[in-house]
Amino acid sequence: MMLLAMGAALTALSILNVVSGQIVEATDWSWAGIQPRRELEWHKCFDCAGQCESRLDCARLDVPMDWSNPNDDRRVVLAITRMPAVNKTDYRGPGAGGSGNYVLRLYGKYMQSVVGDNHDLISFDPRGVGASTPRYQCFDHPSDKATWDAQDPGTIDADRSLSLGPLLYARAKAYSSLCERQVQKMGLAQNSGTAYIARDMLEIVNKGDPAFPDLKFWGFSYGTIIGGVFAAMFPDRVERILSDANASYLEWFRGGERQFLDSAEEVMDAFYSYCHKAGSERCEFFDESPAAIENRFHALFETLRREPVVVKPNRCTGPAVPELITYAKLKMHLREALYQPYYGWPYFAKILAALERGDGRPFYAFYHPTPPAPAESCEAPVSPFEPLEGMTPSTPDAYPFMRCADRPQGSNHTLEEFVQNARALMDWSPSVGAANLDNILRCVGRTTEPNYSYNGRAVTVSQRPLID
Repeated sequence: MMLLAMGAALTALSILNVVSGQIVEATDWSWAGIQPRRELEWHKCFDCAGQCESRLDCARLDVPMDWSNPNDDRRVVLAITRMPAVNKTDYRGPGAGGSGNYVLRLYGKYMQSVVGDNHDLISFDPRGVGASTPRYQCFDHPSDKATWDAQDPGTIDADRSLSLGPLLYARAKAYSSLCERQVQKMGLAQNSGTAYIARDMLEIVNKGDPAFPDLKFWGFSYGTIIGGVFAAMFPDRVERILSDANASYLEWFRGGERQFLDSAEEVMDAFYSYCHKAGSERCEFFDESPAAIENRFHALFETLRREPVVVKPNRCTGPAVPELITYAKLKMHLREALYQPYYGWPYFAKILAALERGDGRPFYAFYHPTPPAPAESCEAPVSPFEPLEGMTPSTPDAYPFMRCADRPQGSNHTLEEFVQNARALMDWSPSVGAANLDNILRCVGRTTEPNYSYNGRAVTVSQRPLID
């Protein structure tokens, strides 16, 4: 991620397909209960009480930690999920893939309806993510992470003078130092990056059915970077690659950020326009014209800059203590809403209208849709060498290692360069440029270089064409 990425936040972001191997029936299933193997051994998995796709098989594949030295004793275990083909009469083996174990579990049947039910779908948590082990984990205990997160000063433009720049920069350096120190203990720090993920994918293909020796891949967002790198590194092992929601290869590997914001202002204009067209019954932030909606939108942000909205504590629904909905929090939420406007806009409009009235409850409910459980910070930590069980959409500490490993050496920003880039991104996208600066901050202070990388041509010729 996404890495995921999806952004995101980086979830199990990609992926692909192949198949074969023994199937083991199991009634009492967990990731930890599957013995890692150097061949694909499938286990029936995921009893999720109707909340996700249950027609799935799972495997844990043991691969080298360092592909530049595969005889090294250190290993990585990849958590892999398969949705078997339904139609076996015209079986085509591996088909297109999903965007990670989490997404395959939730949406696999819809994806299979696109590629055809005569294909197996396979997805996996990339190394260091989710149920794959070891896992990127910068904090020893959830309470440590909760304390760190509570110190987040917000976006750089929360103060018009950009006075938060030095604080954000110092915080980023501290986080990078902590993470590199922690993750080096596991061996992942020097063994991260897209080239590693592409090589892991090749290993999955190699362990699959010999009748289907080449990759068929459907990648989304960061998954398109993975697919492109795989095609460049192993062009003779590609059957089909579909790149969906493409990221810019050049910006990704040069450390640029503008491509993520290219259409942001156009999408914002569309929000104002479609909210007006939808009317008050379908858009709670409706006004007499798109211009009037835009004016209210900017006025709300200015109000929050001066006076955050307080969500009062509630023992039943949360929060446990008063929570402030700030300018920066709404700015970061706006970035999420722009990432998925079709799904995000209706509720985003509801949040805006409520905040305008001084009601932060809809915003709080978006991030806390269920009543509060015992505090996460009080939970026992899960060792990074143990797979995460359950529905785990993302591993937040993973993204910086994957992203920064792909950037050129010596691309660290000084404080002055960071502030200069901040101004440039905010000029490029006044709406969310400041919110996208975290992609730059995540690489501030990083010193570790990957042992294994791809430094060849950004574009190559595969044995069959790619589709984007």
